[in-house]
Amino acid sequence: MRTALMGFIFCLGQIPLFSFTKPYYQCPYNEKSNVIEFCKLYAAAYVPLLESNYSSPNTWTRYVGDRLSPITFNSNNKNQLLEEFETIIHESTHQKNSRDVVYVSPQVEFYTSTEEKNLILNCFKSERIGEFFSEEQKESIFRFKTYIGLNNSNTSNVYGIWGLLDEFTAYQNGCSASLMAYEKALSLKDTATALIFIKESIKTYFAYFEFRAFIGAYLKYAKEYEADFYQELLQFTALRKAFTLNSNLFLSSHYKINQSVKRLKRHYSSIQWLYEYNQKTYEKPAVAAMNAFKPELEAFSAPFELEYAWAKPSSAPANKK
Repeated sequence: MRTALMGFIFCLGQIPLFSFTKPYYQCPYNEKSNVIEFCKLYAAAYVPLLESNYSSPNTWTRYVGDRLSPITFNSNNKNQLLEEFETIIHESTHQKNSRDVVYVSPQVEFYTSTEEKNLILNCFKSERIGEFFSEEQKESIFRFKTYIGLNNSNTSNVYGIWGLLDEFTAYQNGCSASLMAYEKALSLKDTATALIFIKESIKTYFAYFEFRAFIGAYLKYAKEYEADFYQELLQFTALRKAFTLNSNLFLSSHYKINQSVKRLKRHYSSIQWLYEYNQKTYEKPAVAAMNAFKPELEAFSAPFELEYAWAKPSSAPANKK
């Protein structure tokens, strides 16, 4: 019991709450090339993202809870590559995203019009949506304080719904890339590596529910208190399309995690405890929060659901009551 608990605490301690890039870091050529070669093997679709927008772990400042967690990344160390791969994709997605474009997948990115760029600058801060969450929810939703907290300088707060979408796409791409790598490792009959990748996905998949709750709350606040701005959001086609597709792709990742019991068979027991813990501790309160904004979320996505139905899984595990 004590040994399992120690491993359990260590694993949870690796869930990053907040990372940001330090400027003026000159990335060694061999570091970037090593990461790209690693990506070619396990998640080749993401190679172009890394070639143009690679974010080195050595540029990040990472906080786990309130504590600074130092990073010394060595791309020649396979274990470090395995551990940081999902976050590299996450942070590289941030590098790609801007007021001009949002990167939703290796196949799809959306560009904003001049009017949409101007609207992004007029977004109210996300911290205003806090009134729609109880104090208990603010404590139980894992990423609430990090991304919605009062006076937070994170872009998810400062740039409102566009900043929330930026984080939503970063978490989705990181999770999707890690699951792509998991499936590749299984095809290579490397179960040990596959387990590492899927564990990383299990640490972040529930961001799907959290960011849909945050975005749903943002839409509700705009509808109730900023009626003119809400109407402008309804005309923000790039935002609505990106949100709809990103939601469907993230939902597919959740479905793949649920299906892992069939694919991993006897090896599933090595990830079962972590998945069940995250379902109970993090997914459950986030789902409850998300469902409170179901009308806003459905209305926002409705015009584009048919267009992006291809990205949905055959069964949708996140449609919970």
